[in-house]
Amino acid sequence: MGICYQVLYGTLAVLTTLIVTQVVVVSADLLRKRDYKRFEGLSTEKYELKFPCADDNASPSNALRQRLVPFVNQVHANANDAQTNYHDTVARLTGCLGLGFTVLAVDAMQGGDQSGRVSTTSPIVEYIGSWLDTVALLSVFVLFFLGRRAAKRWINMRVRTELLRQYHLLCILFPSAPRPSEKADIMDQVEAEFMMTGTMETLNITQLAEKTESIWYSRKFYIQEQSISALYLSPDAVSMYIKRRSRRQLIWFSDSKSRLEYISERRGAVLLALYALSVLLSATKLYLIIFMDQSFPIVLPLLLMATGLSAAMTAYYINQNTRSLIHRYNSQQRSITRWLTEFIEKWSFEKLQFTDFSTADKMEIRDRILAFEDFMISELLDWIYITSHDAIELAP
Repeated sequence: MGICYQVLYGTLAVLTTLIVTQVVVVSADLLRKRDYKRFEGLSTEKYELKFPCADDNASPSNALRQRLVPFVNQVHANANDAQTNYHDTVARLTGCLGLGFTVLAVDAMQGGDQSGRVSTTSPIVEYIGSWLDTVALLSVFVLFFLGRRAAKRWINMRVRTELLRQYHLLCILFPSAPRPSEKADIMDQVEAEFMMTGTMETLNITQLAEKTESIWYSRKFYIQEQSISALYLSPDAVSMYIKRRSRRQLIWFSDSKSRLEYISERRGAVLLALYALSVLLSATKLYLIIFMDQSFPIVLPLLLMATGLSAAMTAYYINQNTRSLIHRYNSQQRSITRWLTEFIEKWSFEKLQFTDFSTADKMEIRDRILAFEDFMISELLDWIYITSHDAIELAP
């Protein structure tokens, strides 16, 4: 076979791999978007009724927040892009593995002749299949490292987003208090904070978690050390924080937990269907061999694909990442619900915006808010470790 034909077959293999992986990426993205859309804001009405807040759209604090939102949203969008890039890389890797496995399964369709020798398919098909195997498995090797890099960037961008989201709200609650800064304008302070967290991009996972915790404790200590100013914790700022931070986080954790539980149930249904298909194909193969003394060539590759998919889906079903996140989100849901309930026992949400706080009230509200942010940092740290290297412990 000439070199030109080999180049042609190799090119066809590359194009086939690209097409298959792109189809897998598009399908995975559509499914992921559908899941998010299905559960987005699902519990909003429930928690808005349970924890009603005064309308803060015209409040000075919310106007200041609106000024900062575009910058925070851009950072959030960058984190979402990093997440999508990571998921697309994993989808491509999965597509390459599936393609390589399918080619091997098709090779199993080759039967034997009466002399006992293994018959071969067309040389062209054989060459293309060999090229597909090589290209697909080489792509798996490359995508593995690209996926690790994409995951690290996603984790880093998520951490930066959460720290910045926290910072810009604390700037409104405690003007100039989140950390010492020479910047007079709050927008400049937020941008400076974002630039500071940019130094975390070179850190490994353990260092990233330690740096995140260090940033928060430094910020928390500085707020606690400041004397209570008349500008701190204005009624409309506290009302804005409850509505835009505490209650919104509760809604997000609740919706995310429901979404992950739904996905887990769907995985279980698919896994059960694959098990049933594997049993059916193996029983068919056994019946043909025992009672008909022959086997249809198509049965074996189908059985190989069903068994391989079942094995992959089993690992996907017992994935510790999802199970740990469901547990963590459920824990956060309970903690925030308890926090909001205790808060409403002390201050009425509906009257919060129009309440004048005493110094003692401000100190207590400050401590409650810092406790809430402790929840958020704990969740972020757990998310870092869960997302980066969750594992199953095999105990004796």
